[in-house]
Amino acid sequence: MLELATGWQLQVENSTDWIFVRIEKIGTESVLPPLAESLWSLGEQQQIQRFILEVANPVWMTSYLIGQLILLHKRANLEGGTLRLCGLSDDNHSVLRRMGLGDRFPNHASREDAVMGHMPSKPR
Repeated sequence: MLELATGWQLQVENSTDWIFVRIEKIGTESVLPPLAESLWSLGEQQQIQRFILEVANPVWMTSYLIGQLILLHKRANLEGGTLRLCGLSDDNHSVLRRMGLGDRFPNHASREDAVMGHMPSKPR
């Protein structure tokens, strides 16, 4: 477990090819977490630029958090890596869809689906 910023922590696991991260909000007070930079630094240490991110409840997709996802996604793509999301709540993924980011950040059902790149079915 890695404390990201006051009120935030990351559960991190990695394989030889992927870094699996679950972001959690703890407590009632929090500081905006430097998610993109923290994950990129972790990837550099492990020499891995492929990330799977799970967002725990009650973390909400705020504009700040979405901005961090976009930064990490762009940086990973520039370096030949990727960022995939899995296990988002319907509410959180609907925020991404409303912002036109649903295709860029599909909501994979599980880590395994995200690793394999299995595309989830489109919401109706």
